Formats: sequence, structure tokens, C-alpha cells
Amino acid sequence: MIRSDFGPTWDDFIANWCLGTTPSLSEEETWSALEVFERLWPEYVDEVVQIQKNAKGMSTISPLLEAGRILSVCEGLSGFDQVLQHIKEDRVSGRPTLSELTVASEFLKIGYRPVLEPMLNGKRLDSLIKVDNQPVYVEVISPRRSKDVKQVKSDMEDLAKLLSKDNPNANIEVLFHSAIDRGTFDAIRDFIRSIPFTTVIQEYSNLAWVVKEELKQNPDDGVFIFGSDGVYKIPQSLLTKPIGAVCIYNGSEQQAAAVVRVWSPTFDTRAKRLIEGESEHFTSTELNLLVVNVSDIPNGIDSWTPLIKRRFQPKINTHLGAVAIYDEALVNYTVRRRWRVLRNPHAKKPIPEGFLKRIESLNELYNLK
Repeated sequence: MIRSDFGPTWDDFIANWCLGTTPSLSEEETWSALEVFERLWPEYVDEVVQIQKNAKGMSTISPLLEAGRILSVCEGLSGFDQVLQHIKEDRVSGRPTLSELTVASEFLKIGYRPVLEPMLNGKRLDSLIKVDNQPVYVEVISPRRSKDVKQVKSDMEDLAKLLSKDNPNANIEVLFHSAIDRGTFDAIRDFIRSIPFTTVIQEYSNLAWVVKEELKQNPDDGVFIFGSDGVYKIPQSLLTKPIGAVCIYNGSEQQAAAVVRVWSPTFDTRAKRLIEGESEHFTSTELNLLVVNVSDIPNGIDSWTPLIKRRFQPKINTHLGAVAIYDEALVNYTVRRRWRVLRNPHAKKPIPEGFLKRIESLNELYNLK
């Protein structure tokens, strides 16, 4: 039975919960998703009903329906009850963390029926699937931006903005040897202001490497901004922000253009820690797949790809057959996911290519503005 809060009819549900927008799920699928949540997790539905009183619309109901759909399709899987209990215990920011079940539901789409929380050599993994009659063990992680990481990002942005104002017509890169320290900002600014334009890499006080070049006018195709004394091109490489870097450009009638990138190794170290921490669950004798949900990381798929590839080396992480990265977002009131699969060229036991291609087929392309 569906509680009366959702309305007595489909039309009432659309009018009162969805503010007139019809969900992407059918009427039958929608009622099924709500029913499974009401039956398996009524406490969470209580909270959603309270939220709905102040924030109505599809931005509230769509994630609830998607979560209910995932619970519905995964309910019959072996190990589901244990996973659901963990989800209830590990909720973050007032919402369920469904990454493990999300991945299981995606595997069901491509024809594989996972076993949840299998045991292997006394360790409990997230799931197990059979591929070409071989077991593939799966671990799922969902890295989030910790307070420390957010602070580092903020510090890098602040320094980049200061340097862009200090050094008009400049293209500057600053690479810190270790985590950025706000206490060094004034000294670094003075140093960079004092050095001439050059392509030579210079080291400042054993703290950072610095390059300060002139930002020249360039007629080639690219992205242009307007400075006080001309039009300047922003190279595409400087507009691409890998994880651990921020890019600031400044140009107006009052301020000549400048481009600054500031790098800190904190992010790369964190990726290494996460991957190696999860790798402890795997054994070198099995087929192993690590799945990373980067939905909470800005530009997550593109920024984590090079970090993960750097962890594929001949003498480390050879037990990993591949890493699959995905993110999800609400697009036109529908939850969509993008997938990227990274094969480990040094894997002792590579995962069958057909399975990896099926994962890639899950990719729902979307562009977020």
C-alpha cells in the first residue's frame, strides 16, 4: 500500500508532487518504486514527505523514484538485505548512499546477475558476477571532497586570483612540492612579481616550481579574451583543469589578461590512498574490478582518469584488471549516468574484453553546463 501523502490518483501525484511534470518512469514503475521504498525504508519516506512540504517538484521526486527503482530491481539479489542495512547505517548528508546497489542494477541491465557481499578468504567484497564462467570480484567506492580537500582547493583558487592581478599579460604555473600553505602566499607573490618573463622553470625556496611566461597575442584558433592592450588567446591546455589544479584567467578593460594555474599534490595522494585502501580486499589470484563513483567530485571522470592510469604500473596494482568510473546527474528530471572503463595494461589477470565493452555500453552521454 502507498501512503496517502502521495495522493489517491496518478493525476494527483503529478499535480502535487511533480508540479505538473510527468516522471520519466511509467505510472506502474513509479508506484512500484514508491511502494518498495515505503515497504523497505518507511523512515526515509517520512523525511522525503517532510522535505516535500517546503521543496516541491521533480528535483525532489526524481532521485527518490530512481532510488526506489534500484531497490526494486535489486531486492531479489542474494545479499540484498545486508547491503540495505549498511545503506541505512551509512547514510551521508541525509540521503542514502546507493553506489553498491546502483552498480548492481547497472550490471543487471547488461545481463549479469551479481551476488552481493560475497566472502573471499575471510574478506567481504561488494559483489561477485560470473563472466565467461569465471568469477569477477567487484569493489565500489564513492570518494567525496573532504573538508581538507575543499580547503586546499579554496587556497589554490585564492592564490591564483592574487597572482593574476599581480602579473598582467602573464601565463603563470606554480607547482607546490607539498600541500599548499597560505602562510607562504605573500613571499611567493613577491617572488613571482620580481622575476621576468622566461620559459625557464625556477624554484622558489624549495617550496614550489614556477614558470612565468608572457601571454602573447596569437592569431591561431582558440579561446580569446580581451585585455587592456590587445586580444589574448587562452591555450586549451590551460582551460583544462586536471584534478589538483585550478586555472584563473583575468581580462577586462581595466586589467590586462593573465592566466594562472596552481597545482598541489594533495589530490593525487588522496587518489592513491583510496585505490590502495580498496585493493586490500582483492587477491592476486582472481579477476578484480574496481568501480569508482565520482558524482561528488567536480569534473570527476576526466580528472580522475589520469590519476588512476598513473596507478597502473608493472610493479604495483597488478591485481586490478580494470577500473570503471561513473558519475550521475539529474538531466531533464531524469537520473543519467556516464561510464568510462580503464584497462590495466599490467594486470596479471585481465578482465574479459566483452564484459568491459558491455559496461561501456551503459554510458548515457550528457553535457552539463
